[in-house]
Amino acid sequence: MNPVNTKSPHTTPELERVNLQLAQLLSNQDSENPDNYEQFTQLTETRDKLVKKRLSELQEPQLSEFAKAEYQLNQEFVEMAQSLLSSVKDDLVQFIRGRKAVNRYK
Repeated sequence: MNPVNTKSPHTTPELERVNLQLAQLLSNQDSENPDNYEQFTQLTETRDKLVKKRLSELQEPQLSEFAKAEYQLNQEFVEMAQSLLSSVKDDLVQFIRGRKAVNRYK
């Protein structure tokens, strides 16, 4: 997976830190760690607040540049999360099939 560009010229250091944490979480997802969902939720909520705050602080043309960059980054995060969701679904299907096979041999 290509590295995610988590910073634009108008990204605050705090938002950059949250973006990096979110990118790392989505890149190194451990599906067996139950804390990941909670951390993902917390980071996305924090990111949302920081982006909205930054949008309210900027004026044109910086506002448009920042919004475009953050939208593109958000799309990358969505793709990464969708990929993980698909992987978890596949794991769940395999688990259910395995459980059914075990039950047949009881």
